[in-house]
Amino acid sequence: DPWVRIELSRNSKFYSIKIVDSGTPKQIQEDDTLPFTTSKGPLATGLGLSIVRSHLNHMGALLKFPYDQPNTTVEIIIPIFN
Repeated sequence: DPWVRIELSRNSKFYSIKIVDSGTPKQIQEDDTLPFTTSKGPLATGLGLSIVRSHLNHMGALLKFPYDQPNTTVEIIIPIFN
């Protein structure tokens, strides 16, 4: 059965949000976060990861795709400002 898990953690400098699903990891290349890049077929715009990365970068956050995980994983790292 398909599943999705969300993991939240923090240390003194960062919040970490990991979204993990039951899929087999596909190595997401840096190009996959460029506008209009998609693997979803001709009806997809390829803007999703590009928009997410742009908004996160504007906040000083990072979007990561750890390759050493057994399932598809996306990690968002957000700095803590005091």
